[in-house]
Amino acid sequence: MNRPAASSKESFALNQGKKQEVTIMKLFHRSRGKDQDALSQWIIGELQSLEALLPDGEEKKRVQKHLQDATTGELYFKDILSLEKILFSLYPEEVLRRKAWLVRDRFASAAGADKYKAYMATNPPDPEKADKQKILADIEALLDQVYGCYIFQAEWIKKMAEQRRWVSLSALGFYIIILYLLLFSSAKWCDLLIVLMMGAGIMGALISILRRMQSSEKTVFLDKDPNLELMNFRYGTTGFVIALVSGAIFPLLLYIIFAAKLVTGILFPEIKLIPDELKAATPFYSIGRFIDNVGPVTSVDFAKMVVWSFVAGFAERFVPDMLDRVVQQAQKMGAQKPAP
Repeated sequence: MNRPAASSKESFALNQGKKQEVTIMKLFHRSRGKDQDALSQWIIGELQSLEALLPDGEEKKRVQKHLQDATTGELYFKDILSLEKILFSLYPEEVLRRKAWLVRDRFASAAGADKYKAYMATNPPDPEKADKQKILADIEALLDQVYGCYIFQAEWIKKMAEQRRWVSLSALGFYIIILYLLLFSSAKWCDLLIVLMMGAGIMGALISILRRMQSSEKTVFLDKDPNLELMNFRYGTTGFVIALVSGAIFPLLLYIIFAAKLVTGILFPEIKLIPDELKAATPFYSIGRFIDNVGPVTSVDFAKMVVWSFVAGFAERFVPDMLDRVVQQAQKMGAQKPAP
């Protein structure tokens, strides 16, 4: 029976999956940086010491060939992993048994306590009593996991640095636009308070994004699917843009909420209209006139408005949650209102 042809969506999904798998394999073969230089030098030094003790033969020639490639060519993580596996295969049995504990400590540091606990629950071979080949196989399996963590963590930090630069430049672009409008625009909405509110909101959003990036640096890839983690981060740029735009818009919306007295309290700024005798002369039919005729009562209220603008950008859910509570309160009041 012939397999039915895949739909266009299925074909696209399969192609995307293959591309992601290829990307991860390229990452393993190409990942290189200064971080592994010290590790590679230590492994090469150990191999050179053991190679000098080996008797002449095929094994010594094989080790010499690997050492020559390592000292003359460019090393990647896959090369260092291969060298370390060769190193452990050459250790005398007594040394191998002692080194097994060190590899397990490295695995615990890279994978975390939970992953190490799960590994120990599988009853790995006892380094003191188990057969040498079983210990060596266990060490090689742990090294595969450890180097996998090294590779993805290095790539994660690299992408993190790129995203930090991009987000910082985007925020700088927002500030340049706001400064330009403040200095050269005659629009009514280019008021000092409005500019400070938008600037504080963008700064709050920027700090929030950078804090999330900093906390995500502690991610242990072996606890999750590293491919998915990298893809989520790589294609998460849109979320950063939305956060910065929201940081500029939410303070303006919050300002209107305070002016409408929908939220009041000692912690919130008091926003008042112009004196009654001036209202008739300047009816509120434009944004410019609204801004001209509405503002904080005192300098303390002015400062509170700037602070809450920063909070609106920093806590992305603050203004939406406030609107949800206002809507819920309005619905509750509407339900309690007696029918005519």
